[in-house]
Amino acid sequence: MRDRLNPITTRRHLTYLARAFPPATTRDIAWWRIAGTVSQLRLIRALALGLTANLAEIGLVRVMERDRATADGGW
Repeated sequence: MRDRLNPITTRRHLTYLARAFPPATTRDIAWWRIAGTVSQLRLIRALALGLTANLAEIGLVRVMERDRATADGGW
């Protein structure tokens, strides 16, 4: 079952979008424009974190496969 969204977090995100895209500028919010509102440092951090998490997951899967093969008698 999906958890309910935290209203404080939701308000913070909606406030950010309202400030980044005031109605006088545009009424449409395109995903490619949202990326332009994020600082370069924040973007680099997010990409580095995502890459690190993916590499860790790949390593964990390999370890689990190796352990399973060892437990199955080397197959």
